[in-house]
Amino acid sequence: MNVKIKKTNFADLVYLVALDIDKMDYTSVDAVRVDDQLVGFLVTTEEGWGCEYIDITGNKIDFGDADYDVAKYQLIKLISKF
Repeated sequence: MNVKIKKTNFADLVYLVALDIDKMDYTSVDAVRVDDQLVGFLVTTEEGWGCEYIDITGNKIDFGDADYDVAKYQLIKLISKF
């Protein structure tokens, strides 16, 4: 299983709109892909005080006050368990 977290591209914007996610509400929005399939987004809150994972169905995992690198590592670990 290959997990990649990279900046969103134009094609990803369709999913953001469908999920009613305003990219301007976040400091950063990165696409999460498993085996090159988009599965969700890792976002940093507007204040920069935490991260959330939002899957393509709209479910969220809040990483609390974790910084980006910690949240990214935890998310990769979580996805790799499946």
